[in-house]
Amino acid sequence: HCSTCEEQFLRETPTPRSMLSVQHIAKTAGSSMRIELRRLNISFVGGEKCLMQFAPPRATMFREPRSHLLSLFMECKYAPWGRKMVGKWLASTSSPEAAELHAKVFQSDDASGFALWVAHFADWRPGVHDFMCYNGRNFQSHALACLSVQHHQRVKHTASGNESTTSTLDQIAAVGLVEAFWDSVCIFALVVSPAVPRPCCMADRLTTRSEHHVPRYSRDAIYANLSASTLRQAEEIVAVDERLYAAARKRFERQRAVLHAARRKACPTEEGRYGGVLSAFPP
Repeated sequence: HCSTCEEQFLRETPTPRSMLSVQHIAKTAGSSMRIELRRLNISFVGGEKCLMQFAPPRATMFREPRSHLLSLFMECKYAPWGRKMVGKWLASTSSPEAAELHAKVFQSDDASGFALWVAHFADWRPGVHDFMCYNGRNFQSHALACLSVQHHQRVKHTASGNESTTSTLDQIAAVGLVEAFWDSVCIFALVVSPAVPRPCCMADRLTTRSEHHVPRYSRDAIYANLSASTLRQAEEIVAVDERLYAAARKRFERQRAVLHAARRKACPTEEGRYGGVLSAFPP
């Protein structure tokens, strides 16, 4: 267990020429993160791959699991990539049952379709189809534990069978949260920069949101229309992710404290006067 991650975060901050490896777990604001890092002139590589496919220093974003679960479904239902993959699955089978399932899951209202999608993955086991799109079972935990493919799963992550996921956080230099996006951007930047980037002197800023052609929706409204049994199924599907998110949030809060200390030390007190890039970690 990494009990002094804020110290490790400082100690492992490499030179400005280092390349940050940004693991993009699908539907955790990865596209928006890439845009913001480029704006800060941060050198990085990244993609939707398994964690250990990246060289250190690594950075990963996480998202509140129930919101993330719904976002995976909405991507498969509405986004061009998701519709394409689900269409491939449907074309690959001539089963009338598959056509009926497709219509009920992806052509009904969002709450009804999501409930059926959740039920499918609640009963999912290796060998069962995943609509050739995202597999909703503990997706974030799978992205840390897998070896080759992030989107599809060959094992069933269960609440009792995947205790090593949270310890994998020790392999990540910087942890970010979708729910605290701007601070996450600046934490990622500090891993490979010996300075606080000028925009990071602001506590918050308007950032780019990439929506993948998915219509706006209300998470709370959709969950409010789910039955008690569906809610229990959703909780079971993300049980491992819930523990991972709790551990990631603790890591994030320690690293955000480091960021806030760097801001107090390096940023001017008079708003709007930055004077260039300011050193956060003096030699």
